[in-house]
Amino acid sequence: MTMVEEAREGLRANDSIVLSTLLNSIYYEKPSFYERDIFPHVAYGYYVENGTDPGYFPPLAPLKDWLRIRGSDDIDGDAHKLRLHIYRHGTKPHPFWWSAYARAEPKIQDIIENYVVYGLKDVFG
Repeated sequence: MTMVEEAREGLRANDSIVLSTLLNSIYYEKPSFYERDIFPHVAYGYYVENGTDPGYFPPLAPLKDWLRIRGSDDIDGDAHKLRLHIYRHGTKPHPFWWSAYARAEPKIQDIIENYVVYGLKDVFG
């Protein structure tokens, strides 16, 4: 949960969320007793983190949602303009994942070390 919380906080801090879809898609899975997989479960999380190159037309519906929340007066017209801008220029990265990992790593190391010490005490008394 430490990494999940840090990644979600990173999204909030760099203003990368409009709807909570990406935020809520970050959770851990438990493939085995000792493992946790943590990642955004929506494909566009990668593009928020790394940005996009020119030459891609994004779907209009998410752009319209973004513009509606941002208070656009001409949602349809602005969505088409924004789509063309993204096609021509791409999008800038809004890193949240690796910075969250850097913040979470010391905490995660402490958690692991504490459990190792606990396990050794349990085994060797």
